[in-house]
Amino acid sequence: MGFQFRQGPRDRTGSGGLSSCANGLLLIGALWLPLCAFAQEPAASPGTAVPQPPVHVEMVLLNDFAAEEIDPATALSREGEHRAEALAHFAQGLAAEDLAETDQATEYFLRVIELDPGQSDLAIKVAFDFVRAGDIARGIGILKDAMKASPREPLLLLNLASIYARNLRKFDLAIRYAREAVEIAPSDPLVYQTLHEIYLAAGQISNAEKILERAARLESTDAEFWMRLGDLYTRTLVKEGGELTPQNRGKIDRVFAKALQFGPGDPLVLNRVADFYVASDRIPEALALYVKILENQSGVSAPLLVNVREKLARGLLAGGKRDEAITVLEEMVRDNPLQYESYELLGQLYQEKGDFEKALGVCEQSLLLSPNQPANYLRVSDLCMRLHRSDRAVKTLEDARARFRDIPLVTYSLAIAYQQAGRYDEALQAFEETQQEAGVSQEEILNGQFYFNYGAAAEQAGLPEKAVALMKKSIEIDPANAAQALNFLAYFWIDKGIRLDEAGAFLDRALEMEPDNGAFIDSLGWLHYRRGHYDKALGELLRAAGLLEEPDAVVFDHIADTYLKLGNTAQAVVYWEKSLGLNPDDKKIGAKRDAAKQQVTENHKP
Repeated sequence: MGFQFRQGPRDRTGSGGLSSCANGLLLIGALWLPLCAFAQEPAASPGTAVPQPPVHVEMVLLNDFAAEEIDPATALSREGEHRAEALAHFAQGLAAEDLAETDQATEYFLRVIELDPGQSDLAIKVAFDFVRAGDIARGIGILKDAMKASPREPLLLLNLASIYARNLRKFDLAIRYAREAVEIAPSDPLVYQTLHEIYLAAGQISNAEKILERAARLESTDAEFWMRLGDLYTRTLVKEGGELTPQNRGKIDRVFAKALQFGPGDPLVLNRVADFYVASDRIPEALALYVKILENQSGVSAPLLVNVREKLARGLLAGGKRDEAITVLEEMVRDNPLQYESYELLGQLYQEKGDFEKALGVCEQSLLLSPNQPANYLRVSDLCMRLHRSDRAVKTLEDARARFRDIPLVTYSLAIAYQQAGRYDEALQAFEETQQEAGVSQEEILNGQFYFNYGAAAEQAGLPEKAVALMKKSIEIDPANAAQALNFLAYFWIDKGIRLDEAGAFLDRALEMEPDNGAFIDSLGWLHYRRGHYDKALGELLRAAGLLEEPDAVVFDHIADTYLKLGNTAQAVVYWEKSLGLNPDDKKIGAKRDAAKQQVTENHKP
């Protein structure tokens, strides 16, 4: 919120059209300032930069000139000559502006105002130009001269009030002119907004509240008036973080209730009130209004429909109705297939539901629509890896890396994809490049998890010493989340039958962090096996198999080895068969199974 050279509401389609002051809708310019700036900033000095107006006043004025008809009776009169000359100067001013000849354009526009002082819109534009250049007195003078010709023009009063408040910090004068505008145009919410903001900037909180209450007592039947007043109430009364007292909520409710009363089918009103309901955590009431907009779409702009559908989907999601949200989003992408944001949310919901296939489909569509967003490549590649389509993930990320050479996260993701695809040498190279890139621009990537993944790739590439060093670095960087790295090192040594005491110490630390992790329990069982404690080993290994969410060929192999050591060859065969069922190409397991079967056969010979 803040002050500006004011303009009235845009037209109802959002196209930026301007309505006449006679209808109570004011055009006011564009000098915007946060409220707190009045208390914190000194008065503007010469040369202070001021934002440009958000609409092209020139075109509005040119249309106004073109629409005027010169009465034949006055065509040759002095008045007629003045109007013709004014129009000529105005055209010259526009031409000078197109050539960036600002000073020359201002001179032409000043001549227009002299010839036709009733052009208050142009007077505001010229006054704005002088204020922007630091000549505040000249800007005020132009507005006051214009007020002599149009003494009841709220537009002029509000801009004058804004200059006194913003640039000169003369709040008494600012309040005087803004109050006069309220008396002239009591049905326009913009006059109340301006006066309210000045009161707040002047520290007159009580008067700021009273002016809103005065506006709320009006008998207006204009739905837009109540909607805009509701916006003002909301910006004023809703605290940061959405906090709203019951009393203040009641005030806003009453204003928005009138907006609904006088605009029951107006989609803009319904949408704005629904947004307030969402902000005040009244999701069911908001959803009902969003649905009402969608039920009667006649005259509703396509952008608004997309926006409403998305808010409806998010509201349903907030209410725990994920399937209903998915249905709404599916309708959105069907009706608006080029709205990539809808694909992103829909893909997220499919993924949360566990439907990775559908999630991949919509995320790929989002990528097609928005190939300049790195996140889209990362979503697609992640889903490909979840679906064990490693080659597809690699291709997606290679495309991303060719496009985004300066994003270490893309290189890191490519390293993981190479690793899953079994391309370990390329994975190592990508990890090394990530380390170099992130060290320059994104060092936070180089955390414990990064070095764990890097170390696992080194071990898979046949570089055990490098793997051990990287795992130790992972533990050193993030000891509180080092369970996986601790277990990795412990199992690495246990499987080789070396450094068993150190391995046991590492494993104890890992189990303290995750006592029911099936992989860690398997390592514990294998440690007992290496130490020759086969009964203990079997108990832990069977427990590990029960804790794992999915069957694991290595755990079954360990159980089979242990059964064999305990003399139960038949059970060893059973578990080697299970292991081969998961990994039929493992010749080593196959050989052990065949030897055990042969032994069972020999033992049963008569």
